[in-house]
Amino acid sequence: MTTLGSVIDELKRRIVDSNVDDALFNVTCMAADLLGCRNSEVFLMRDKEVDSSFVEKMEKMVERRCKNEPLQYILGEWSFLDFDVIVGPEALIPRPETEDVFEDAANLIKSNIIPVFGADFSFADVGTGTGVLGISVARKFTESRGTLVDISEKALFLANKNLKRFSGLADRVSLRQGDLLSGFDFESLNFVISNPPYIDAHDMGCLMPEVRCYEPHLALYGGEDGLDLIRKLIVQSAKVLKAGGILIFEHGHGQQEKILELFSSVDWLIPQGKNDLSGRERYVYAQKKGFLLQDA
Repeated sequence: MTTLGSVIDELKRRIVDSNVDDALFNVTCMAADLLGCRNSEVFLMRDKEVDSSFVEKMEKMVERRCKNEPLQYILGEWSFLDFDVIVGPEALIPRPETEDVFEDAANLIKSNIIPVFGADFSFADVGTGTGVLGISVARKFTESRGTLVDISEKALFLANKNLKRFSGLADRVSLRQGDLLSGFDFESLNFVISNPPYIDAHDMGCLMPEVRCYEPHLALYGGEDGLDLIRKLIVQSAKVLKAGGILIFEHGHGQQEKILELFSSVDWLIPQGKNDLSGRERYVYAQKKGFLLQDA
């Protein structure tokens, strides 16, 4: 008799031998996915008998993980905030730190955007990838109207899959293929949120193999100093945002000081740099001149 516990122990050992971190977590997630249960329930099922089909599927998943393929891509779904999204090599895997960015974005919308522009404000999620930021905005603010933007057709296809998971969202949220905000009219938006490419040339070579070998370089590389796309985003946002509109975006560690210097005092109120919950510099927001910014 083959038990779930014996399979987990053996496959955990294979992952450890491949120098992949969090072996038990990885194999537990795989088992839970195949069994259709929660991770916590797997530990209560160690004596459960499993058939050869289950073992074969687990072995194939572990083989992929031992080659450093991200667990999220192997499972095909991952959680963000309170919902699951479809993930794949077409787009970056949503990170927990990006949830921090959204929470502050939501506070800024409540305090600065809705009082000025109304509940039906317009927004864009630039470099949308899986679509998680834009979908999160649209789900929380049920009268908002948004656009998910990405230069990658494959990423937009994935974002569209996630968008269609939520009834009615596609009526208020559209998709657009383009280079950042280049396709938007002058002063046509109230809010811009983004997780743009910001990895510099040096750090690209130092990324973990899960990221370097599997996640799309188009969504990672931000030029020699990592700020090429951020410079364009700031300039374009100054044109497409209405007075009082807000830009918020994620960035890399050690970039915040340089980014704050990129904001022209002609167009923007004093930009704000913020840390994530771990204390690392993580994102910046700024309001286009015209209204007094209330801190998030």
